[in-house]
Amino acid sequence: MMTSAAFPAEPPPLRLGAGSAIYVGSSRVLLDAVIEAYLHGESAEQIAEDFPSISLADVHGVLSYFLNHRTEIEHYLQLRTAEAHLVERDALQQNSDGATFRQRLQSRWAARSEG
Repeated sequence: MMTSAAFPAEPPPLRLGAGSAIYVGSSRVLLDAVIEAYLHGESAEQIAEDFPSISLADVHGVLSYFLNHRTEIEHYLQLRTAEAHLVERDALQQNSDGATFRQRLQSRWAARSEG
C-alpha cells in the first residue's frame, strides 16, 4: 500500500541579474538562450549539452516554467529584444563609423536568427 507523501514545490531555477536579464540557476546562461534553443527544436538533453554550466534538471525546470507561464516569458523576451534594439540604436548614434558597425550587428542578428 502506498502512503501519501507531501512533495514540496520547487521554485524555478531562475535568478534576476543586472538590468532585466534572467539567468538559469547560478550560471551565466540567460533564460533567453535556453528558450530560444527550445523553440528551435532542441531537446532538454541537447540544451544541457550546449550549456554545460547548467544541469539537465535545471533545463527541465526552466522549460516547465516556460510552458506553464508562456505568456509572461514571451513578454519578457519581447522586452529584451526591444532593449537590444535600443542599445543598437544608441551605439549607432555614438559610433563615428556607423555603417560598418551596423553591418556587423545585422550580421550577428541574422546569424542568431538562423540558429
